[in-house]
Amino acid sequence: SPTPLRVFLSYTGEDLHHHARAVAAALRTLYDVDDHVEWSSSGRRSVAECRRHVSECQVLVVFVAHRYGWVPSVAEQGDGERSITWLEVDEARRLGRPVLPFVIDPDHNWSLKHVEQLSDPTAGDRLERFKAQLNSSIRASFTT
Repeated sequence: SPTPLRVFLSYTGEDLHHHARAVAAALRTLYDVDDHVEWSSSGRRSVAECRRHVSECQVLVVFVAHRYGWVPSVAEQGDGERSITWLEVDEARRLGRPVLPFVIDPDHNWSLKHVEQLSDPTAGDRLERFKAQLNSSIRASFTT
């Protein structure tokens, strides 16, 4: 039998864990799904580990709502500007992998505790740049 397509699922865990679990369960009926929920007991994975997982997949599915998330420093192999999710998208594109972005519908009622720009305007500005970059390709909106 053919090897199932391997899909990497990228998202911010604090706000999208429930969404990602539902999507992963649905995808697992047809595909081999990799995500970062079970990676480490510390809750934070390395940039190198994320890049390796992305490289082992054929497709990256990314969910983006109202959190920018962890920004790895230069010492952590990031650039101090892009979130780990953005770095995963860039790595998939660098490798020629399809990126399927799902961005929260802007009209959907969302818990204010997960709207990062209310507590961190810099993260909010970066998130909007990331969403604009994702919007430059085919993408879909989600609510639930």
